[in-house]
Amino acid sequence: MEDNTKQELALRRRAIRLKLKGLRPVEILRRVPRGRTWLFRWLKRFTRSGWPGLKNKSKQRERI
Repeated sequence: MEDNTKQELALRRRAIRLKLKGLRPVEILRRVPRGRTWLFRWLKRFTRSGWPGLKNKSKQRERI
């Protein structure tokens, strides 16, 4: 379970780094095997909270 969490965090960071390099969303999604909704969710979190915002949060805390 922990390996999956680390892999997911690595994908989030990679997507953000690609965006910071200036790649368009369609180009990022060609390199990161996730969907458009996933990408925009993490871009939004990164904009609000920076790198720490990419870590998992409980669903309960997200709703509040």
